[in-house]
Amino acid sequence: MKWISAEEVAARTPYGDLVEALREGFMADIETPVRHHHDTINNTTLLLMPAWGAQYTGLKTTTFKPDNPAQGFPTIQAVYMLIDNQTASPVCLMDGTELTRRRTAAASALAADYLARKDSSTLLLVGAGALGRHFVLAHAAVRPIKTVLVYNRGSEKSHQLAALLTADGFAAEVVGDVEAATRRADIISCVTSATAAIIKG
Repeated sequence: MKWISAEEVAARTPYGDLVEALREGFMADIETPVRHHHDTINNTTLLLMPAWGAQYTGLKTTTFKPDNPAQGFPTIQAVYMLIDNQTASPVCLMDGTELTRRRTAAASALAADYLARKDSSTLLLVGAGALGRHFVLAHAAVRPIKTVLVYNRGSEKSHQLAALLTADGFAAEVVGDVEAATRRADIISCVTSATAAIIKG
């Protein structure tokens, strides 16, 4: 059985291609049962997400641990197993953390492709965690994003992400007033685990 690393997942899933794969996948005849959601121990949630179509079955096993960043680990970690339906044999295991980040970002970009104006060039990113850069790159695959406004509760992560985005060629700016930034943005993407609304109507 093959192991596909995070680096290989990234290399094989450029955002533009991934957005189009999701566009087709969301319309395909694929079974996606309600995911299993289990609160386990040490403030950890275990998620089991199966899906199957004619040729393959997939199972993503994900852990969500909100206090992990303080320990130097990602909040979300995952492994994905792909099974050949003809033989019921596992084909490969792949790094599900990178897959989850890229898939989540690409799904957001796909939504923007249907909902946002074609000339949308300013993105407000609310949240500067591990998904932030992925979301910007994915949205830039479907819209001519030039300016990225970064809003986050903590300024250190905002500045780190803005520096990465600047190196990627975006005009990235850390903002402290989310309401004012909302008025400047063509697209707003909230990438947080917040339970209260950050963007007001």
